[in-house]
Amino acid sequence: MNSGKMYYLSTEDDATIYNYYRTGDKVRHHKSLNGLEKYYKSGDTIIFCNAC
Repeated sequence: MNSGKMYYLSTEDDATIYNYYRTGDKVRHHKSLNGLEKYYKSGDTIIFCNAC
């Protein structure tokens, strides 16, 4: 399923989140948790928990 939606993430003074996502990353939006999850995390050194 490819809906082609674009999500914009706004952060202030948080370099960790800013550097975690890259333009073009395929993400899943968790509506009930109001968060984004990257599909491909294999090269990441940190993984964010959407439920926290």
